[in-house]
Amino acid sequence: MNNAAWCDLISRLHERPGEFRRGLWLNRHVVPPYYPNAVTLADDVAVIDEAIETLASLPDQSGRALKDSFGRLDLSSRGFDRLFNAVWIVRPPSPVVPEPAGSDIQWRRVESAGELDRWETAWRQAGDVPDNAEWKRVFPAVLLIQDEAAVLAGYRGERILAGAMANLAAGCVGVTNNFAIKAETVSATAGCIELAMKLFPDLPLAGYESGARLVLMTHLGFKPIGSLAVWLKPGKTI
Repeated sequence: MNNAAWCDLISRLHERPGEFRRGLWLNRHVVPPYYPNAVTLADDVAVIDEAIETLASLPDQSGRALKDSFGRLDLSSRGFDRLFNAVWIVRPPSPVVPEPAGSDIQWRRVESAGELDRWETAWRQAGDVPDNAEWKRVFPAVLLIQDEAAVLAGYRGERILAGAMANLAAGCVGVTNNFAIKAETVSATAGCIELAMKLFPDLPLAGYESGARLVLMTHLGFKPIGSLAVWLKPGKTI
């Protein structure tokens, strides 16, 4: 639910709102890059069928990506391709593993539109996110005045080397869109987690990761709680 609320927030800020239905978040609009059109909130066959039927009726340019929050579906026979698998993770509100000695990455909350532009530029560079004429900015400046969200940036001097988004929903704080310009992500990620906990105290953190990032987050106190998968019906690049 936390992740669906984040997807809904970003869509609403682009004036392309989604809708919460029984066991499902659904968006019939063209969604921002890297965001799904549907997130399942219940492991229910009827919910899945409704989501797939709705997505199949959308034009190709609307995008037809579905996040299976329980990681139990095989949609290949229904015209979808699996983009990736991942694991949901949760961290209780407890002290963060100390950063390596000598770390000079300083974390703070992004507060200006210019700083957010620099943040997104760094995010694109770190993830090799291609330029998109329609989506010059995935994260609009109005995000900065949302009480339930915070943009986190890790600085070395005046340069943004790392970042993440944090959103408050469903009784926890989602940490998403994590990135680091360089491979030395232990100190960067530890500082990010510490800042998120300061901004939203006494609440668990949540998110999803895979591969080396999953190992790192486990080291920093997160525990895996379940699988997920994202599926895409060909016709749109996200």
